[in-house]
Amino acid sequence: KKNNQDKKDQNKQNQDKQDKQDKNKDQNDQNKKDQNKQDQQNQNSQNDKQQQQQPPKPKPNDNKEAMKKKEAERIIAQFADDADSLNKPPKKQDLGMKLHKPEKDW
Repeated sequence: KKNNQDKKDQNKQNQDKQDKQDKNKDQNDQNKKDQNKQDQQNQNSQNDKQQQQQPPKPKPNDNKEAMKKKEAERIIAQFADDADSLNKPPKKQDLGMKLHKPEKDW
């Protein structure tokens, strides 16, 4: 009877130890999850702060329109200088020596 009682007590103690270990594991897991959540929240808040500190970027459409206007003005200015030459017929070049006729025409 004593052996049976001792075994029961020992089993009870072992079960209590196992329960405590399981509780500790569960608590550690929960602590890790909580810590991860806190880290993620801190990171998100830091990202939000950085975004607030950055100056607002201009809208991409405005920039494209401005570039189109600048490009158009540049092209107009470039061809405005050449407008006179565009309306005139091309000049014949003086080739001189290149069209030299041979001495004998056989």
